[in-house]
Amino acid sequence: MAIQLLEQEVAQPGGEATTRSWSWTKISAIRAESVDNHGTIPPDPSTLANWFWEVLHEVAGTMDPQSFELLFQRLIALPQETEWVEYKENQADPMEIGRYISGLANAAALHGQPAAYLVWGVQDATHAVVGTHFRPRAAKKGNENLEAWLARMVEPRPHLLFHEGGAGGQAVVVLEIPPASQMPVAFERERHIRVGTYLKPLRDYPEKERRLWELLKATSFEEGISLEDVDSNDLLNVGVQVPPFRP
Repeated sequence: MAIQLLEQEVAQPGGEATTRSWSWTKISAIRAESVDNHGTIPPDPSTLANWFWEVLHEVAGTMDPQSFELLFQRLIALPQETEWVEYKENQADPMEIGRYISGLANAAALHGQPAAYLVWGVQDATHAVVGTHFRPRAAKKGNENLEAWLARMVEPRPHLLFHEGGAGGQAVVVLEIPPASQMPVAFERERHIRVGTYLKPLRDYPEKERRLWELLKATSFEEGISLEDVDSNDLLNVGVQVPPFRP
């Protein structure tokens, strides 16, 4: 089912031919490796999951170089580390990434930001570009692809996008994280929040937790009202718009 949905997605018009061609080749490889001679899924689903996340990354997570450079320059131009942006050099422990996804997503919602960002290849104190050895597509947690593992461990499941690019001749990585929606984001059933530059359990800050819940409930209510008079047929024509980054 997942492969069929992905095929429908990449078959839609508007994508670059090279991306669609690569994805179709990858999908064929998935079928060849994941389905045995009897047409059944093998008992170990990890291969299928890892391949699927590679395809998804290629289809949905690729940002053109100009857009990446614009986003990256705006991120490093911030005067100080904000509560919805975190800078790393090479630190890429999966557990730490999971906690930051939770804390940054909740902070973005609390501050009304359209996205949160975890940036690798940048010094925390100076925002100088130093490059990184972190390669998210090659990273794993145990035998599981890092992106697939994060999607499984973070609740509600977020639409995470790893963007890889270059700046000043150095390799850099940006993880784009959507803000919390409907409920606070948790990692391993623990909700986190950024307090200044520190990552803390959300339960330790009841006032922030109360305010976050109020904002999320209000947003969910407004979204429900906006769809009340929409005909079911019109929903098929609704496009997804990515909001601009607001520092």
